[in-house]
Amino acid sequence: MNPPWADPSLNTLPNALIEMVLINVLCSDPPATHTDLHALRTLITMPGHARFGGVCIALLGNKHWHNKICKLQQLKGDSNATALNENPSASRGTDVDAASDSIFAKCFACVDFLLQTKAILPTMYISGDRSLLLCAMATCDTEIEGLFVDALDAQYLRRPLLGTSDPDETYLAIRAGDPIRFPRAWQKLEADTTLDLIGWLRPTDLFEICKHATPELMDRLLTRGITLADVDEDGRGCWHALIAYHPDPVTVGPSLLCHDPDPSRPALRDGETPLMMAVRLRRVGIGKWLVKYSNTRAKNHQQQTVAQQATKQHTSDSVEILEEIMRATPLDSPADIQFALGVIKCLIQELGRLWSKVPHDIFFECHQAWEDQAVLMTAVLRAGSKWHWLQNQLSREAEFASRCGFLRVKEMLKRAARGEMADDEIAE
Repeated sequence: MNPPWADPSLNTLPNALIEMVLINVLCSDPPATHTDLHALRTLITMPGHARFGGVCIALLGNKHWHNKICKLQQLKGDSNATALNENPSASRGTDVDAASDSIFAKCFACVDFLLQTKAILPTMYISGDRSLLLCAMATCDTEIEGLFVDALDAQYLRRPLLGTSDPDETYLAIRAGDPIRFPRAWQKLEADTTLDLIGWLRPTDLFEICKHATPELMDRLLTRGITLADVDEDGRGCWHALIAYHPDPVTVGPSLLCHDPDPSRPALRDGETPLMMAVRLRRVGIGKWLVKYSNTRAKNHQQQTVAQQATKQHTSDSVEILEEIMRATPLDSPADIQFALGVIKCLIQELGRLWSKVPHDIFFECHQAWEDQAVLMTAVLRAGSKWHWLQNQLSREAEFASRCGFLRVKEMLKRAARGEMADDEIAE
């Protein structure tokens, strides 16, 4: 007879109640038996119960949930100790560590047991709540991560499941190919001579993989012909990624161009090297974002979004980002220019720690190009140059902070970043 918690109606329970089910399984007295785990595994793999399985796997693999259970057990233990007039803090550190190890061991055993059923992950992942599994993979302990990787290597990193346009599946494959989070899956990716997985990824996904790829893998990708894949909406195709991240782009660039039969693809400009082209192509996206958002007369939150996207997608440094924004923004209307200035102000906040690298002539060059908006542009110029000046003063003169007061200096830095500092304050 199945235990009372092995009820098919559990699939409709909220996550909090499913947590209680797992706590009962892991922390029951007497402990859960092999039969209980079989019942749980059977329940998860039943048709229509994928969501319940997703919640279970996600919780069992989540180190934060392990800590939560340990705290619950600690509270329960403190309550029992108090009832017996014992010292609730006695040996607590040792007990907590032991409880943590015990909970992890139970979770590990449970995940290992559940994943032994080959149908469990496809059932849960294809028809269940995929975000739960992705969350579990992102937060799991190192040992449990290995269980996920082994299961994914056997079931997901193969053609049938990646031959769809579902972004979650692609994301899952990318996570499994991340050498930091999933080293064993990445090693298998490196050893995959057929590159079937790579062949099913979108250009932007390959772009991410190229960031971590070894020169050997990059060369194999080039030989495989993956570089001829479609170019994505930002103009950064697979071959762009290879040029941008290959350790020898000057050699690889012409080879790519020679093997590319499509005359509509971007080509080298006069006097441009393959490396220069790679830098140019990698920065196309910012200009297109600005065109898109400026055409809709974006509000402040959209300006902030553009700035965040720019800093996320282009990790070079603030000089390249600001140069691209100032040169690629359409200047056909005051609204467009004002929007660009808003984005630049957001970037001042996003990239404040890098302001020492921003040469002022970039700002002044753009100032000359936007003479009709001299007042607005000057405000941005002042925000950048004043903040830079203040940082230099703070680093050179220790008495500056004591004279103005540390808190006041911090406030001045913030106001300078927003372009709100008056001339008399600078004079002071």
